[in-house]
Amino acid sequence: MWLNPVSWLAGAYGVQCLVRGTADLVRDRRISRHEPTPIQKVRGGLLLVRGRVRAEGGTLQEAPLSGTPCVLAFSRIADLEGTIVARASGVSFAVEDATGRARVLVEEGLCEVAVQRLWRRSVPESELDARAQAMLRPRYTVQERGRRERTVELCEWMVFPGDEVYVLAHAHLEVDARGQASGFREPPARAVLRGTGRHALVVADADRPSLRRAALRDVGKGAASIAAAAIGFAIW
Repeated sequence: MWLNPVSWLAGAYGVQCLVRGTADLVRDRRISRHEPTPIQKVRGGLLLVRGRVRAEGGTLQEAPLSGTPCVLAFSRIADLEGTIVARASGVSFAVEDATGRARVLVEEGLCEVAVQRLWRRSVPESELDARAQAMLRPRYTVQERGRRERTVELCEWMVFPGDEVYVLAHAHLEVDARGQASGFREPPARAVLRGTGRHALVVADADRPSLRRAALRDVGKGAASIAAAAIGFAIW
């Protein structure tokens, strides 16, 4: 039996929105379990800090898809069936509050990004530029998913120097000449924030209500699209 193509597309879109919105709400819940710790008081363990992003030594990266200079980017290539490839990439940067500055280590596979700043493009697969092609390889192309050429969505969420963010991470102190001495016999040390296999590093906008509203909109759109798809299948 042939499936209603419109219903199939609506269902696929709905699932994407529902999964994305739910994941964002779960992440927000994780952040809400922690009170921000002043950076000066950071010693170790899983904790949350809030502060302004600073580039370490002025170092930035070019975001993989847009080429925009930033410190951190979450890049995603997707089609109507869902995500083809997605990854976070960045350079080590600092987060600073009124009490001090901590170093943030960005490591592939151990970082999540939840920010509003978004770059988006939709193009036919045949028009994917060299940046997108480089991100796809050596994985697979849209055509290798068993479908004819279609529109591909390129999305990138980015973090820039000066942004105010929350950072949820595992913390430890390391000897650093730029750090602060905790005692006469102790060398200067600085807090380092990073992800682990158990707890990914999370960098989120300080404006969490806006992120929460966006997540709820995704959940609502997803549920509505899935319901519409179900009705379409029933009457097809």
